[in-house]
Amino acid sequence: MKYKITAVLLLVFGLYLVTLFPAMAPYRDSGEMTTVIHTLGVAHPPGYPLYTLIGKVFVNVLPFGNAAYRTNVLSAVASLLTFLFLFLALRKYFDSSKENLILASVIIFTTSYLQWYLSIVSEMYTLNTFFAALLFYLFIKWEERKEIVFLYLFIFISGLSLGNRMDLVLFLPGFIFILYKDRSHLSFNRIIALVSFFIAGFSVFLYLPLRASQFPIIDWNHPVTMEKLIDAITRKSHGGTLDLLSTNYAKGANFPAGFGFYLKHLFAGFAYIGIPLGILGMFKLYKQNKSLFTALMVAFILTAPVFIFLGNMPPNTHALAILEAHFLLPNLVFFIFVIFGTVYLFELIPDTKQVLKKACLPLMGCFALLNIAQNFNDLNKRDNFFTYDFSRNIFMSAAPGSVSILKEDVQLFSLWFRQFVLNGHKNAIVVGQGLSGSPWYQDMMHRIYQDVYIGPLHSETDWINMVRMNSGRSVLVSTDADLMRLPAVNIQPNGLLAFMKEQKTESPKFNIMDELYTFRGEYNYSAYKEFFTPDLIEDYAKSRHRTGYHYMIAKNYLLAEKEFETALAYHNKFPVSAFHLGFVYFDKGGYVNAMKYYAIAEKIYRYQMVLADEYNSLEDVRQGIINDLSEVYVDMGITQERLQNEAKSLEYYSKAAEVNPMFTKAYFNKAVVYWRHDDWQNVIRELEQALSIDPNYTEARKYLEVAKMKLQQNRR
Repeated sequence: MKYKITAVLLLVFGLYLVTLFPAMAPYRDSGEMTTVIHTLGVAHPPGYPLYTLIGKVFVNVLPFGNAAYRTNVLSAVASLLTFLFLFLALRKYFDSSKENLILASVIIFTTSYLQWYLSIVSEMYTLNTFFAALLFYLFIKWEERKEIVFLYLFIFISGLSLGNRMDLVLFLPGFIFILYKDRSHLSFNRIIALVSFFIAGFSVFLYLPLRASQFPIIDWNHPVTMEKLIDAITRKSHGGTLDLLSTNYAKGANFPAGFGFYLKHLFAGFAYIGIPLGILGMFKLYKQNKSLFTALMVAFILTAPVFIFLGNMPPNTHALAILEAHFLLPNLVFFIFVIFGTVYLFELIPDTKQVLKKACLPLMGCFALLNIAQNFNDLNKRDNFFTYDFSRNIFMSAAPGSVSILKEDVQLFSLWFRQFVLNGHKNAIVVGQGLSGSPWYQDMMHRIYQDVYIGPLHSETDWINMVRMNSGRSVLVSTDADLMRLPAVNIQPNGLLAFMKEQKTESPKFNIMDELYTFRGEYNYSAYKEFFTPDLIEDYAKSRHRTGYHYMIAKNYLLAEKEFETALAYHNKFPVSAFHLGFVYFDKGGYVNAMKYYAIAEKIYRYQMVLADEYNSLEDVRQGIINDLSEVYVDMGITQERLQNEAKSLEYYSKAAEVNPMFTKAYFNKAVVYWRHDDWQNVIRELEQALSIDPNYTEARKYLEVAKMKLQQNRR
């Protein structure tokens, strides 16, 4: 049997290697974690000391691949070890006639979308499932043999593994409860020993203050004191939440959507047969081993519904990408139920139906092949160099000594990796907007760049200070940063970045994205199932649009059209580029083309309104879409006036008012159309409606008086 297991592991490992990201993966914290591993730094809370140390050893031992690739391979290896220890734990429950069936089931699990995806990126999630599988194996060995060494190992690794990911604490309570129920083996001295073993494992967190005291390049929160160490472990800066985004919602508000998303994920991930087999397996295990059933059910409930409830993430693509990664633990538990369900279904077939029994194995093989077939194209990342090229391209826009401000994780951390692991562009300063106000971050940056001003970036004053206090340097900002309107600062596009200057300068006559940038892969936002590659593509679209907008303001319409059209080619659901293309054609007198692009913008904004409801978006997001759509309708109405189609123009102004009843411009423009036809009653009605919304609307008040006079004159 060991040859079959080895063959399956090698087959899966080969599949992972073939599809592995060849460089830095565009995934959440991959850039940070790889940088921390290679520089032995301190990662964001809770610090992930065990992942850092294991990663450091692994990348130094692995004899091939670039720095990022080796950390990607670590995830693949951890995934294989997960399956191995699961199989070793479960085989005691089944006779040898079921082993081939179980191995076929394992392939379904290994090729499920999420398990496969997180096996090819530089993150700690598959190492987490490895520790969960190892703990499960040790629990089974203890239940089987009652040898104290397995109990000590279980407790030690429970403490140690929390240094990889703290959410493993949700996996443990059911097993601890079962161990506690069997107290015959737990003398006072043994309990003291078990607590000591747990503390010994948990002491891996001492890495954080020890390494922080040496001032590494990445030194998140500088946890050298007990207070800061506790803050890091408890994620105090995150408010105990999965992500601060969730704090905008009432507790549990997003649970139905989140749990529904998980069920859909389970259904698709296990080749559409996982949920019924898992439910069948729960029934089988309950009858066969109530203690194990209890431990696993508690683990599943805590890691799936309870975690999703506490996470409270809204169902938008970004939030779900964050939530989705945490499904590996409940998936692992559910897969155990799937195994029991598969075997139970096999046992339900009478021995007289040998044809059916023999068909089970090839049938499971077909489901495994179905998983591979439906996931391979989406997860074949061997040619995905988006993050590598993005970081290079950013530095093509940032001269030596310049200060570049970014916000989002993948974008920022990819630059950390290029600077501190690949040792490139170290003389360009990269600032994280969300971190810049933190004293620890300012101290960390000043250790590297002594004469650079780093301060908070929340208000207009903060941004102006950043420009003025770094007056001898170029200050640039990315499209992912939260940048409010700054009347005192001029934004001049420069590829993926833009200069922030107090003096107005002319817009460039060419886009450096065409001259200096590297583009590999398909730059099409809709071409990818995962979130983070499209997120980078959207940055290119936004940057193209920003450049086009500056050309448009300068009335350089030929270049503006090119940039807006390229932005739409990158991201065909990017409404503002279509909107501004409509304006460009309108201003040139091309009213038919203007209507074409306004109609595209209208369709996209309508689509965004549907998504806003589906995503349970915050009210300011919904209102922003409504405001933009109503502006589009007004511009469509104005264009129809130029096309001598006043009936249509009134229709569009009415749509603007319907979408946004507080949009005074829609009522005023309707009044203008009625004015041309001396329809004074309708003029008065529309102007009064505008004034009821905004009593300070001077122009509406002025014309209302004239309209009333006209109406009186007509009645005489």
